[in-house]
Amino acid sequence: MGRPSVFVHALIGSAQVLTAPTSVMLQPGLPDWPGVSWDAAGGLPRLPIRDLQQRFSEEEPHYRAAIEHVRPLLEAAVAQLIRTPENRLSFHAQELHAHAPVLIWALSTLLGPWLGDDAFTYVSGDGDEHLRLKLIFVPAWKVLMGERSLSRVFSKRSPDQARSIAEDLVDRFILDEGNPARAHNVLARCPNPRSRTLSERLDVLTRAL
Repeated sequence: MGRPSVFVHALIGSAQVLTAPTSVMLQPGLPDWPGVSWDAAGGLPRLPIRDLQQRFSEEEPHYRAAIEHVRPLLEAAVAQLIRTPENRLSFHAQELHAHAPVLIWALSTLLGPWLGDDAFTYVSGDGDEHLRLKLIFVPAWKVLMGERSLSRVFSKRSPDQARSIAEDLVDRFILDEGNPARAHNVLARCPNPRSRTLSERLDVLTRAL
């Protein structure tokens, strides 16, 4: 017996409107938008941009307020992307629980300008019924996922310089109630992170804090 079919809704829009953080905020679905089907001419009706913008403005305060719930994983993820900004990240389902959308939103809001907003492609799969959900962020997505190294992220890990920097950045993010400006100012002192060695990234970011 195969697994039951599921309906998938896709929303296609410009990168100026559907950024990584705003796309995540559509995760619960649009309550007044049950989906659309192809029209007689073979096209899709447009969803007014004002409807999306209203949804974003309604959802963002909830995401900002929930950052503290994902703090340990957010710190661990930021630290890992400081160490290996070119890698894919995988998180254990038992640590994520129901917080995956908030973690994606926080990570892409915090690091998007530094790594590039298009660095945050995310994939979920439920191939293992015991894990329920596996979430993968895919910086620099390739056609074959195996082309990039995978870093498994756990909130508990021995502290190092990258984790200390990450904790400082997340502190600023949380103290500013989800406004990433101060953290962005620090990261801006270390442009083009993928072209630098780990030692260079750590030195520049430490001096910028």
